[in-house]
Amino acid sequence: MKNRVTGLGGFFFKCEDPDAQKQWYKDRLGIPTDQYGWTFWWHDENGKKCSTQWSPFAKDTQ
Repeated sequence: MKNRVTGLGGFFFKCEDPDAQKQWYKDRLGIPTDQYGWTFWWHDENGKKCSTQWSPFAKDTQ
């Protein structure tokens, strides 16, 4: 068996104003953001349901 990436758990990044960032993506790209960002769902090659999280954090987040 070859080792390979089968999914991506999330995109987590820091920014000046996470709430403004989420609102910008919601308003301009139609992404249905919530308090955590956006969870998008997809299926792997075997049809298993998977998710990836997109979340902006405050720039001082440790």
